[in-house]
Amino acid sequence: MYIVISDLDSTKCDAEYNHLSIYLDSMSQQDVEDEIEEWKEENEVTDWFISEADGLADYFVSDGALNDDFWEWNDNGYDESVNIAAVQLQMESDEVDERYRSTFSSDIEFAQEHYFITMDQTDLSIWPFSHIDWESAAEDLMDDYLECDGHYFYNL
Repeated sequence: MYIVISDLDSTKCDAEYNHLSIYLDSMSQQDVEDEIEEWKEENEVTDWFISEADGLADYFVSDGALNDDFWEWNDNGYDESVNIAAVQLQMESDEVDERYRSTFSSDIEFAQEHYFITMDQTDLSIWPFSHIDWESAAEDLMDDYLECDGHYFYNL
């Protein structure tokens, strides 16, 4: 996940085009602000904007800058792909703890795992599990859950 900061006074056609790439994965908000300030001083930049963003950062760029919500999401302890799925499902960052279940390859796999957790069973081959219509069970279960890119969340 990264952002590219560009000098508002230069263009990509300029030989003196100024930009700074920042990889956000392990940086705090203060670290990013410090790096931008250092770049501005070294390159005599007065006005800047985010010209490119990738990953989670892409969802939080407005008016050429990262909005404060980005740092809430980035620091919530979840993997970037979980956070992106939650953002796409229009959740708030403080809802992820309560709503996130895990990652599964299909609704059926999720339904089976959900059943095993709630019913303390693990063997699909024994009766009655071998006769359960897992596709139908998964459809019913999904009335209470949301899925995005394999990430499953409880639907409040």
